[in-house]
Amino acid sequence: MTTPAGRALPAGTVTFLFLDIEKSTEHLESLGSDYPQLLETYWELTGQAIADRGGVIFGSEGDGLFIAFPEASAAALSAIDAQAAYANAPWPRSSSV
Repeated sequence: MTTPAGRALPAGTVTFLFLDIEKSTEHLESLGSDYPQLLETYWELTGQAIADRGGVIFGSEGDGLFIAFPEASAAALSAIDAQAAYANAPWPRSSSV
């Protein structure tokens, strides 16, 4: 099976991870025209953390991502990597994800 982007999903026993922006509606309302920058930063940092650990995005809903990993440890480390990247990111105004 492949993703919409044509990447193969992991086979065998896999681990699924779901990520989204907490309080995204509040961020949208408070940031207005700066919200697209928040999303761009979020997608870039999250995508890098997923790719670095061998994850495959197989779906999305709004700002939420559905990801498959070949190992549970890779999913956990990807989430940790993403959180570390978020903590150091240049978010619009005083917003943080």
